[in-house]
Amino acid sequence: MDSTTISYQYIAQFFVVVLNAVMLLPLILNWLGNRKAYLMVFTAAGILEICRQIPNAYLAIYIDALPLVMGSLFLQYVATAVFLAGLYCIDGPLRKREYTAVLLPSAGFLLVMALIGIQGLPDNRSLWLIYSIPMSVLSLLLLWQAWQLRQGLSAGKILLVATTLALLGLRLAVPFMEISDLFYLLYYLENLLFPLLLAAVTVLELEDANRRISDMHDRRKQSEQELQFIVDNALDVILVTDQVGLLKSWNKPAEAIFGYTAAQIVGKMHIDELFNDASLHSKLDDYAEFNSRIEHLEGGVHEVSVRMQTVAGRKESHMVFVIRPLNADNSQLAATVSASFSG
Repeated sequence: MDSTTISYQYIAQFFVVVLNAVMLLPLILNWLGNRKAYLMVFTAAGILEICRQIPNAYLAIYIDALPLVMGSLFLQYVATAVFLAGLYCIDGPLRKREYTAVLLPSAGFLLVMALIGIQGLPDNRSLWLIYSIPMSVLSLLLLWQAWQLRQGLSAGKILLVATTLALLGLRLAVPFMEISDLFYLLYYLENLLFPLLLAAVTVLELEDANRRISDMHDRRKQSEQELQFIVDNALDVILVTDQVGLLKSWNKPAEAIFGYTAAQIVGKMHIDELFNDASLHSKLDDYAEFNSRIEHLEGGVHEVSVRMQTVAGRKESHMVFVIRPLNADNSQLAATVSASFSG
């Protein structure tokens, strides 16, 4: 093999190593962030695939060196087996049948490696086909498990299934190829598919993170709706402001007692504007009980009893006002509040 061809092969090997390393980086960062065990398994598979390029690089010079060929085949198989184990681990720890699925073809592969070590590389296509059975079975299991993932039909799963299918097809085709330019093309295509497997896992992780964020948002929204339902059906008028007194929320009885809708007032009006007492907000401590007067939007002044308490949150504090009619003279006001429930 001339020096130019060897140089091209080294460039190709270097490109494969860099591509694998780039695809490994997000998996490593993701694992450091959430410590998911299967991400570490996928990372180990990628490292093994990178290590495989070491004997491959020497094979460009020592093309008939049996130890190098065996080392490359061994790392290729182990990287695939570890990746398959990673797919199994997505759904939890490996079970007995999954251990069996990995170990049975592995036993056949070790037998093949022993035969190659004793007899050398097979000199006919039929023997190559027999020797390639363990790797083909492992690749088929890889495709099956990719299809069985519970991620639903998503971009990550489609990429993973398509890549494992292409990997299986190439590994089935290589034993039929003679040593030629087409053989080397298929060989390097097979090398390039492993980074795509790692990329598919990263896409699956991003999709899973987006799905969890969406679920959290839906649960939070549902909780807020349930809380608002409870507040709307409270017996008292309830107002909530921020630290400076700007109204943040109120319930349906508040709409009835003041005459404003939530859209008209929430986030737009200060608490002092609802009471006849000037600068009410600045006079309040963390807890207060007092009497005051309120005025309906369409007219009418009513005396009310007010209880206020400051509630400290993680980032900011809120003031909660609970209002109810003060005495019997406000029976019309009480009736108005009660009528808000039936509405």
